[in-house]
Order: sequence, then structure tokens, then C-alpha cells
Amino acid sequence: MQRFLLYPQRSGTIEIDQASLTVLVQEKLKSNDPFFGDFFSTFNTIPRVISSMPVKIEVLPLPPGEPSSFTGTVGNIKVKSEIDKDTLAINEALTYRITISGNGNLKLAGAPEISVSPDIEIYEPKTLSDLKTSISGTEGTMKFEYILIPRYHGSFKIPSYQFSYFEPDSRTYRTAETGEMEFYVTKSDKGEKANEVYGGVSREDITYLGRDIRYINTSVPKFRSKSESLVSGSAIYMLFASVLALFCLVIIFRREQVKRNSDLARVRNRRAGRIARSRLKTAAGYMKENDPHLFYSEILKAIWGYLGDKLDIPVSKFNREFALRILSEKGMEQEIVDLAGELIDKCEYSRYSPAGNDMSPAGVYQMAERVIREIENNI
Repeated sequence: MQRFLLYPQRSGTIEIDQASLTVLVQEKLKSNDPFFGDFFSTFNTIPRVISSMPVKIEVLPLPPGEPSSFTGTVGNIKVKSEIDKDTLAINEALTYRITISGNGNLKLAGAPEISVSPDIEIYEPKTLSDLKTSISGTEGTMKFEYILIPRYHGSFKIPSYQFSYFEPDSRTYRTAETGEMEFYVTKSDKGEKANEVYGGVSREDITYLGRDIRYINTSVPKFRSKSESLVSGSAIYMLFASVLALFCLVIIFRREQVKRNSDLARVRNRRAGRIARSRLKTAAGYMKENDPHLFYSEILKAIWGYLGDKLDIPVSKFNREFALRILSEKGMEQEIVDLAGELIDKCEYSRYSPAGNDMSPAGVYQMAERVIREIENNI
């Protein structure tokens, strides 16, 4: 017996396609011998396909009035946050961790957006998934780790984080909330002033070293006329023109560079294909090593990362349905949109049950190449 865990993504009537299985059936061949026919009879093995009946299910819509922090998670959820230290020095790293645990469709829980002081540099979160799927559903934890680096001393706070979900037992929306985190940043060993810069000059003490003794020069100096120039006039004009041209080129180049780097969406879009191809190359290595778990995980990283960068989707809003909807809105053919959704589903399922996948790793790899190639050529 094989069982599947399904999470409907829309309300209404959904028909689950029939399941088919090929079995080998032995059929007895007729014999012309009336006396020994039954004893010496032979059998012929014939493959036959048996199929189940399609199943229709009715998916109820979620009630109205969902909180603003609701992202589509249904189940029983708990949320907690923690920091690895409450006192640190300037430029020292601090780890802030948010853990979402329970049972339900936890994969829809995207990385939270946290707000901190502008004096703190924050990096993209690292996602750690520990989910187990059984007959009763999916349960486990999703952890999001943020690296924070304070640039000034003082007391800082990380606001509380709210996570809303729908509880099916009570049929109500609930909001889990973490506590507010506070930590203190001390000055570095050299003191805070050693790290501050004013007007391009470090604030340092100037030490008076002494005074040199100038000796009397007894040689006769050579003098020139006051109107005599060291270089010709034409050379001065050429030098001035060269410096001016070079200065203009530097200004133009710098403005273009600032414009390109300031447009993060363009930068992400430009590098999306290159990063995806690199991850596909890594996945191909895992396929040769016959490691299905790492192979499907790397394919997922490639397609998720590519869609996020190419479509400029914030981490907090990133999920399967949202990404596919943006693809459709940008004019992508529905065949490729459906193929991308199928690719994600196959990789998600095959990470935990490779034997249940009806497509070989090579087929999944070719599907990922096609999806990325088609999107690159059309968006």
C-alpha cells in the first residue's frame, strides 16, 4: 500500500487523478491432451494495467478576517526567538534565531522580516528545516538564523515577531508572538573613537616629535627669471585637458556604477541565471554520486533561488503559489508555469521518498534546465 500526503492550495472541488499500476498475470494455456493436460499444462505471463477510480474532494475556503501576518499556514504552531548572547563588542557578530514548530504545512512559513536599528548590519537568514512527514501530516521545526553586526555601542532591542496561522480544530485564526530581545554593545578594546571617522581623518592624538636643525648652505644657488616658465604653454594646456577628460570619465563611470549597484532588483535579475546554472552543476555531481537527497535539495535551491532573484520576490512573500502567479503575470506560457510547479512538487516529495518518484533524476535535471532556459529567454 502506498499513501500520499496532499495539501490543497485552493478551495472548491478538486479531482485527484486515478492511480495506475502494471502487474504481471499468469494465464493458463489450453492443452489438447485430455489425460495429462492438467498435469503438464503451461502458463503465459501477461502484463496488465490496473487503475483506481478518480477521487473528488471538497476543499473548504478559509474564513474571512485573516490577520495581516497570515501567510497561509494551517495547523498547530508555536514560535520562539532567542539570541546567542546579550552582551557583545562593536563589530562582533550576534546570532538571532526564530524557531517555528508544530504540525501543518510549515513549508509555507517564509523567512520573517525583522526590523532593527540602522546602526546594526543584518545579513540574509539561513533556513534550517527539520520536517517529518507521516500519515498524520507534516510536523517538525523551521529555523531562521540571522547574523547581526552592531557598528556602534549602546543598548539595542529586536522587536517581537508575530506569526499568524489558522487552527483547524477551533476553526479560528491565531497569532503566536515571541518576546522582545534586548542586548548591549560595548566599546571595542581600542575604544569607540578608534572606529569613528570624521571628514576622512581618524580621530587620533597628534604627538609633537621635535624640530630639525637646518645647516647653512654655502653653495651658490641658481636663479631664473620670474617670467620664465618651467614648461611650455602648449604642454600645460594638454596636461590640463587630459586631467579634465580623465576626471569626467571617472565621474561618469562612478555614477553608472552607483546606479547599477543601487538597483538591487536589476543586480539580482542579472545574476539569477549564472547562480542557477552553478547550482545545477553541483546537483549533477550529486546525481553522479547517486545521492538522491542532496540532488533534489540542490535542484530545489536552484529553482527557488532563481525564481526569487529573477522575479524580485521578497523572502517574506516567497512561496510556491506566489512565484507561479508572478510568472503568469509576466507573460510566461502556462505550460512552463505548470512545469515549474511540477518540478518543485517532485523535488519536495523526492527529498523524503525518492522511490515514489515516477521520474528519474536525469529527467528531473532536464526539466530544471528547460524551466530556467525558457524563463531566461522570455523574461
